[in-house]
Amino acid sequence: MALSVIAVTRRVLSRSLLGCALAAGLAASSFVSSPHARAFEAWCADDPVVSVNGHLLDVQVQMPLADLLTMRSTTLTIVIPANLSGAVVVDDVSAFPMKTVVSASGPAWYGAGAIPVTVNAFVSASSVYTTRVVATPVLNLKQLLPAAQSASGPTNSHITLPFNVPN
Repeated sequence: MALSVIAVTRRVLSRSLLGCALAAGLAASSFVSSPHARAFEAWCADDPVVSVNGHLLDVQVQMPLADLLTMRSTTLTIVIPANLSGAVVVDDVSAFPMKTVVSASGPAWYGAGAIPVTVNAFVSASSVYTTRVVATPVLNLKQLLPAAQSASGPTNSHITLPFNVPN
């Protein structure tokens, strides 16, 4: 009699384990084959580096990689104080066409505190999707861990990012 209890227990356990394995397999396949579920979205970016009164600023324009072929052009304008000098140091246009301009047309800066900068981006595309602008001071001896700031918005509209460059 003890043998039959053991045999029944083995059958029940093997069927339970088989059922659990099948359920786990079905659950996993539903996650893999679902067209709407994504663990992450791949983004691409171009990131020119500009100089603002000798301080370097890395500016990224980011967009979903899946929408890259809908993008027509990007205009990036960095507005700095009128009494300061600025220039595009590295104009990285490897991912998509982008024009970067530094415009010394902002309010004057008198040397106290951070330098106010405004990053204006316009991404022209044949469809509407979210784009991001991220500005980060380039690593230097005064600031070893620079903080990035970002702004997001839809394509075919202006994205404005006010930013303070540490002095």
